[in-house]
Amino acid sequence: TINIPDSVKKIGEGVFWGCTSLEEISISNSVEVIGNGVFAGCDSLKNVNIPEDNEKYVVLDNILYNKKEKSLLSCFSRKKNIVIPYGIEKIERRAFEYCTSLENVTLSADINGIYDGAFMGCLKLKNINIPKGVSSIDAFTFEGCPELEEIKLPENLERIFNGAFSGCSKLEKI
Repeated sequence: TINIPDSVKKIGEGVFWGCTSLEEISISNSVEVIGNGVFAGCDSLKNVNIPEDNEKYVVLDNILYNKKEKSLLSCFSRKKNIVIPYGIEKIERRAFEYCTSLENVTLSADINGIYDGAFMGCLKLKNINIPKGVSSIDAFTFEGCPELEEIKLPENLERIFNGAFSGCSKLEKI
């Protein structure tokens, strides 16, 4: 268990990356910034405690959200199926990185940005529908998703960046 003291104002990107024995963390209201993918690869993490009166961050179903920016920062769920709630507009960098149990994600129509490496290393992810508000697939977004078979891209998609589907060996249908 880790208790972040009140003196800490920022938790950087990927700070706890790969802390496979970490089970619980408590974050005080003094923390103003939490970086992307902060809990990637934390396979044993069960609880992230954030005070209910926190104006910026909330944890719902083992997913950390930034309420003010309407973004999903980090998933530490071991669920097979995840539904992103309406009102969330962005899937931040490395948000689902190494969520190795994840098979299906349902993105709300409100999503307009999915950033670098968002689903990197999701070893069991099989399919995903990208909402029409998304205009680009960033670099390495789905890298290392060997079970990804199908992805539905929006008609208004403008760009696919380098390595977006690298290592997606079963990808058959776009």
